[in-house]
Amino acid sequence: MLILKTGSVKQTISDLDGKKFNVYQVIVCDEKGRNQELQDYGNFVNLRKVEIIAHRGRSVKKLNIDLNTHQSIVDFLNYYHAKQDLSFDCYSFVNMAHEVKQHHKMILEDFWDIKLYQKRLKIGDVVFLVNKKSNYFYHAAIYIGFGLYVSVYGVGGDMEISTLKDMKKDFGAELVLTATPKKIR
Repeated sequence: MLILKTGSVKQTISDLDGKKFNVYQVIVCDEKGRNQELQDYGNFVNLRKVEIIAHRGRSVKKLNIDLNTHQSIVDFLNYYHAKQDLSFDCYSFVNMAHEVKQHHKMILEDFWDIKLYQKRLKIGDVVFLVNKKSNYFYHAAIYIGFGLYVSVYGVGGDMEISTLKDMKKDFGAELVLTATPKKIR
């Protein structure tokens, strides 16, 4: 089992295009007792289980993430982490978590039922950060509890953990939508 710990201190990272993001530091604690930042950690091999321990201020909490999000994190770390795969981004990550067929259509309503953001989210809920004028979404993330969201930052980026407030600021998003996958026949 791999333990991911979020630091209580935020750090600034950059994607491949040089865009900067505010995220919580994620430390990998592996089975050999090594602690290393996720971005510096090499490839994962046959990873099956991940546990996330979140630090926010003086509070520490083991997050009980839903099975779909857990499996998506495991799959991401096994297949995409540290590979800068330009075919994979935040939208791919949420699609994978909710078993939405991978596609390159940016019309969210074709694949997702969308509502205005509700303050009470359940673990595993998806949010899209949107520009009001163009209705174009900037970012997609999954709520994992404790006010935190997991996502992939940028095309070919790594997995990160952040708050909704920081994601809205980082992406200049004016609107937050919640989404559930449509049952496509």
